Amino acid sequence: MTSEFVTNSFFGLVFVLPVFMCNAFAGFMGALFKKLGKIYPMDGGRKWKDGNPLLGDHKTWPGFIGGLIAGTITGIILWHYNNLNSFFLCSYPWYIGILMGVGDHFADLMGSFIKRRMGKKSGASLPLYDQGSWMVTGALIALPFCKPIVWIYYIVPIVLTPLIHVIAGFIALWTGIKDVWY
Repeated sequence: MTSEFVTNSFFGLVFVLPVFMCNAFAGFMGALFKKLGKIYPMDGGRKWKDGNPLLGDHKTWPGFIGGLIAGTITGIILWHYNNLNSFFLCSYPWYIGILMGVGDHFADLMGSFIKRRMGKKSGASLPLYDQGSWMVTGALIALPFCKPIVWIYYIVPIVLTPLIHVIAGFIALWTGIKDVWY
């Protein structure tokens, strides 16, 4: 393994940091508001035709908004430092964090919708989907906006995210942020 590969792999993880931050802060803000006794579910408690919740009470407005803000701020910080130092091998527009956050939330909301259709309760795991779909959509939504395309910036995070997600899940469980490791 060459040092160039390791360096580019590291910057691949930095490149998608807005996705990680969006996902983490969505969970953190949702948990924070839940501890405060303020749950604002995105589906408003509505049910689908099957009688199950549309999304469930784990998908909240504070989590959605907090995640987008965190992803956006992270993207703007990375854009600023990239303009000063050019550490990415491609363009990194200032708005990329917003797009990555939208991609993250899209996969997360779709996963919740699918899990409710399968009869799974809010917070239940859907192996592999929960551990990485959000990274796939969050990273790939950025693809058309970052030129030239540096594939290692997409492949490495998508491959490593399930492992990172499991480790972060255990840390969140250990610190009391989450009730389950997934």
